[in-house]
Amino acid sequence: MLNYDDLAVFIAVVERGSFIAAAKKTNIPSSTLSRRLSRLEADLKIKLLERNSRKIHLTERGKIFFEQCSPLIHQLKENTKSLSESIDVARGKLKITAPTYIGNTLMADIILDFMKLNPEIDLEMLLSNGIEDILDEEIDIAIRIGPLEDSTFIAQHLWDIEYALCASPGYLTKHGTPLVPEDIKSHQAIILKTQPFPWRFRSLEAQQETHIRPLSRLIVNDFKLALHAVDNGIGIICLPRSIAQEKFDSGELVQLMPQYELLNRRSAYAVYPERRYLPKKTQLFIAYLREKSSLLRTG
Repeated sequence: MLNYDDLAVFIAVVERGSFIAAAKKTNIPSSTLSRRLSRLEADLKIKLLERNSRKIHLTERGKIFFEQCSPLIHQLKENTKSLSESIDVARGKLKITAPTYIGNTLMADIILDFMKLNPEIDLEMLLSNGIEDILDEEIDIAIRIGPLEDSTFIAQHLWDIEYALCASPGYLTKHGTPLVPEDIKSHQAIILKTQPFPWRFRSLEAQQETHIRPLSRLIVNDFKLALHAVDNGIGIICLPRSIAQEKFDSGELVQLMPQYELLNRRSAYAVYPERRYLPKKTQLFIAYLREKSSLLRTG
């Protein structure tokens, strides 16, 4: 008789690409996974995988079987998870992923306030500059910066991100202050890999657009290092205004060329798997983020 747990093992091994990776995900020894997969093949009387010490390869019939069964297994996991979650009561664990700088700065207070208002909801926060697999990691909500790729996930707009060009007073004293976009070409820039490029400016007076590709002295994917670099006079930088404004007010940074609008804008979204019934805890968190997004809007 077919053991359907073995079918889930087959799906996990194929999706992870190896028995070792699947063992880490399922907390089942790789030897046990291999034995259970062999049992599944024996029950089905077909060869599903060709495997050696390093890699696995789906057979032709194994590929067809995987494509047929994978959506069913994921739907079964989703249905099982929904049974343990109350649609109408806000309680249980909520797993969220967000870019590091958003979680550490923009959303930090909002997250803690939400927990105080909802003491029966426990949060698991995954802060990462990579793109976590929502389904594989069983993530309830992912905060993503758009534009987003097309997918079957639901995406709710949260807030828009406006950028401002800035530098430290020490840098400007040493290198001079750019007054028009063309001046940037003679300056060193700190480039954040997560922001739009090239820098696009529009004169508020003439409504003329200019695209600039500055010389990059430093390219980083982390805001903490970028802020440390601009504070130390390494170069000029485009920062989200929600981050830069506090430094403008304190005098730590100077806004450059305020007579020009930076057209490099992005948006933040709450992304989550499509479900027939969205748990109350998920609904509450998204609603709270949208309510507080006015604190995160810039401009």
